[in-house]
Amino acid sequence: MLYNFYRITGAAFYPLLVMASPLLERLLPNWQLSQRFGHYPDIDQSAASKPPQLIWIHAASVGEVQAARALLRFWLIPYLMLKFF
Repeated sequence: MLYNFYRITGAAFYPLLVMASPLLERLLPNWQLSQRFGHYPDIDQSAASKPPQLIWIHAASVGEVQAARALLRFWLIPYLMLKFF
């Protein structure tokens, strides 16, 4: 029952939030509402052509840690000059 309440209120307020998002972006720039809706700035091609200097690996569970370890083994040899964090 509570689940249906959240679905209905979410469906009711979502269009209002989308319409108010330009105003909220100006008033609250740190919230980054456009990114929460999936809109990201374009990638600067000059910066994208440079090789990355840092690779961030985040794992939240044991399975993800094991998968990250396999990725590290795969990446470690060709990217020895990079820092893994």
